[in-house]
Amino acid sequence: MSRLLRLAVIASLLPLSAQAQSLRADAALDHARQAATTDGLAEADFVVTDAVPSSRSGVEYVYLRQSYGGLEVVGTEASLAVDRSGDVFHAVGLERLVSPSTSLSAAPVLSAADAANAVARHNRLRGGAFAVTERTGGPSQAVVLSDGGIALEPIPARLVWHADEMKGVALAWEVSLYQADAQHWWLAYVDARSGRILSQTDLVVHDTFGEAHAPSLAPVREDAPALSPFVAARSNVGGYRVYAMPDEAPIYSSGRVLATDPDDATASPFGWHDTNGSAGAEYTITRGNNVHAYTDIDANNSPDAGSSPDGGAGLSFDFPVDLNQAPSAYRPASVTNLFYWNNVIHDVMYQYGFDEASGNFQVNNYGRGGAGNDDVRAEAQDGGGTNNANFATPADGSRPRMQMYIGTYSNPDVDGSFDNGVVVHEYGHGISNRLTGGPSQAGCLGNAEQMGEGWSDWYAMMFTMDGADDRTDSRGMGNYLFDYGVNGGGIRLAPYDTDFADNGYTYGNTASMSAVHQIGFVWATILWEVTWDMIDAHGFSADLYNASGTAGNQIMLNLVTEGMKLQPCQPGFVTGRDGILAADQALYGGAYAETLQAAFARRGLGFSADQGSSTRTNDNQEAFDLWGSEPPPPPTAITLTVNRTGGRRPKNNLSWSPADGGRVDVLRNGSVIARTKDDGSYSDRHGDAGDVYQICETDSGDCSNSTSLAPSALAPSALASASASSSAAIDTELRVAPNPVASSARVSFGLEEAADVQLEVFNALGQRVAVLASGPFGEGNHEVRFNATTLPSGVYLYRLQTEAEVQTGRLVVTR
Repeated sequence: MSRLLRLAVIASLLPLSAQAQSLRADAALDHARQAATTDGLAEADFVVTDAVPSSRSGVEYVYLRQSYGGLEVVGTEASLAVDRSGDVFHAVGLERLVSPSTSLSAAPVLSAADAANAVARHNRLRGGAFAVTERTGGPSQAVVLSDGGIALEPIPARLVWHADEMKGVALAWEVSLYQADAQHWWLAYVDARSGRILSQTDLVVHDTFGEAHAPSLAPVREDAPALSPFVAARSNVGGYRVYAMPDEAPIYSSGRVLATDPDDATASPFGWHDTNGSAGAEYTITRGNNVHAYTDIDANNSPDAGSSPDGGAGLSFDFPVDLNQAPSAYRPASVTNLFYWNNVIHDVMYQYGFDEASGNFQVNNYGRGGAGNDDVRAEAQDGGGTNNANFATPADGSRPRMQMYIGTYSNPDVDGSFDNGVVVHEYGHGISNRLTGGPSQAGCLGNAEQMGEGWSDWYAMMFTMDGADDRTDSRGMGNYLFDYGVNGGGIRLAPYDTDFADNGYTYGNTASMSAVHQIGFVWATILWEVTWDMIDAHGFSADLYNASGTAGNQIMLNLVTEGMKLQPCQPGFVTGRDGILAADQALYGGAYAETLQAAFARRGLGFSADQGSSTRTNDNQEAFDLWGSEPPPPPTAITLTVNRTGGRRPKNNLSWSPADGGRVDVLRNGSVIARTKDDGSYSDRHGDAGDVYQICETDSGDCSNSTSLAPSALAPSALASASASSSAAIDTELRVAPNPVASSARVSFGLEEAADVQLEVFNALGQRVAVLASGPFGEGNHEVRFNATTLPSGVYLYRLQTEAEVQTGRLVVTR
């Protein structure tokens, strides 16, 4: 491709103008302030941490964090999607806003160096003579500290507020400490008064592989190039003898091939060996704009001398391999394979929106947005371990690191850099960490229910599929590195397979899991189910560079990648699912919703699935219902009266209606005292004056499973549930907006004339969870506020009742 055409491609992909981005950010800020006001936080301030235009959907993703007194409030991150017209069509995370106490002091007791020492002690690191080398100042008192003899890089620190849903808000030092051995990169929050570690996230993802041993084209930006990237990729940049995409590993391959001119003209417009944005390669070794590949045999986190093979002026990287020898015999071929795959993943994912503005990995961003100088440091045959791999993902603008190890389960040993599925898996961690919560927020996937391992497994399978694959095939992960063989089950709890006889895992299984690889395995299982439904419906294409293609696998790469941008920081399975469904709306107008929803529901992520808190896994609830199904009927109100008779043996006489002849539980003061036939009456000989009764219709004997509850807290003095004093009908349709609701909603209705009104909310089990209104309302239109912040995600029913009429509807609470 000529340099002129390459420059034209660059120009056509430049990000939105600063003015357009500013307007969309303003719209997001206005939306957030309105939500805060609705929740009683009229003085809430926000900072925009990232504003990212999507090259796929045209949507602008604006990432916000609450601020207080000039300091950011960590833990209050929100993600908002603003369409071309400036409307916010998707917002998550605003329910996390907090109201810090005015008594909080922003004056730290401890210094930044004290905080860094606290992190070192907590992680058992020896050393720690930290000196301030840079000082930014301002309310955050931001500084850069020396490495103290324990860090690989200087240590930035700043003051923030740390918000915890259980412990409240505290002043904290945010410390980023990359250990000298590169095995951990701690993003830690240290109480600025006590020195206690409030929380920390490791930005190095250790995969501990082997754990299981114990209808239309996708829309593109209006200014996108007409030239197909797949055709434009053929520029004269040399050749690489490798196990080429989609080969997963040598055991699946008929042999290496010489991949000639494999760079993509859109993603790598000056080739794989450029860094200055001008014609001509700056490097003839395995180094360039996207990755620097080398060996690190001595595990000192620096390239071994001469370990990046040289392709010469013709950029020809053709080196021999004899797999009957030890990996030390073919290091140039190993590094070449690792260089090739890092570049291929970069170029393919660029088509699906992992570009400069979204935080991808490049030295030179060619003026397309984002922060540069963050190409991947890819280390082959790393001496820091065996039978493993890892990937460190700092915020945009800092270099990530991929470490690939030798596998020792076979004889001779094998090279992890030839297990291309593992290479993609590692790179996948970089994708999910940069896209979730915005590219500048590196710590959004540290919560218990996050799905990072699952996305990485899924990307590994997507890059290594071919036209001969079938949904009934079993896919093992890591079969080459761990010597499972071609048909081995791999290192996960089960192979990836849509046959429930081979892999029957559903969302509900995660409630008893705590290991990140097990939780991620369930997420990848669900995504694999969805992917094959899409392929069955829309076919398969081997052309992964064509993100505008109509094949099921191409569509899914779009949906999953875009979905990460639409989910909140600290996502769970339900918010991850909702991000994918929102991506379908943004990219395809909801064309694939029915297929997606049915597949999600089959694996327990149906409409009513509830993730609870994403910081835990033991509070979620799977569901298999579909979005289009009829909601469960609202509970039938039971009218209850209680009369106390005196004499020598006083008793409380209960009567209720309706009575259906089934079985009921009678509760006194919240405890079941009798299980009896539902004939509409019961006498309690042991009751006292003032006792509170409840009648619960149940078939199981467990009142919590009832679909019909009597009004609760009925004392004898109440005698009966509230009844309307007027026969007035409801004049206007009962409406809830917004619906779905993340934090609060407006419930509106109208009355023909004054009437007693009962407005209630019930969960999917029929249990009443909120009373929004109870009592007399006048003629005309009315609006009631509903605070949903205390309710878990899920489907609810609302019911408006007067004596003359009952209206019901379905309400969705989403986090």
